[in-house]
Amino acid sequence: LQRQVQHLTTPIHHGPPTLGHQLSAEFKEAEHGRAVDRWEAQLLVVGECAVAAAEAVSVHLEACSRSVDALEGERDALREREREQDKRQGMEVLELEARHRMELEELEISMVGQITALKAELALQQEPVSYTHLRAHETPEHLVCRLLLEKKKRAEK
Repeated sequence: LQRQVQHLTTPIHHGPPTLGHQLSAEFKEAEHGRAVDRWEAQLLVVGECAVAAAEAVSVHLEACSRSVDALEGERDALREREREQDKRQGMEVLELEARHRMELEELEISMVGQITALKAELALQQEPVSYTHLRAHETPEHLVCRLLLEKKKRAEK
């Protein structure tokens, strides 16, 4: 069994290498060298492509960064304009409130003056009225109240 395994694993040619074997080995080496050269050339192309792609990505990232910076600048400017507009509107509101307060105070002063004048006018026009005159203009509601008050006074006495 051991001899059979040895026989299967030993080369068929049992002699010194021939010219054919040498040529075959050289051919294989040359083929291997050309394959390595092709792979190296392909790796160089792939490397150059990778470098070019990295440069393109870098340029694109720079452009994106500039765009982001520009957008942030615009956002900040917009926020500043909004703050200024809010301040202006706030000042306008305060001015309106102050103007309305002054108008209300003037109106109140005017009304107080008118009321005082009317009171003075009424005081001059008032004349004493007799009890009989009041009873002549008495309404049914007043009559009921007067009678109830008189009844209460009688009960207290």
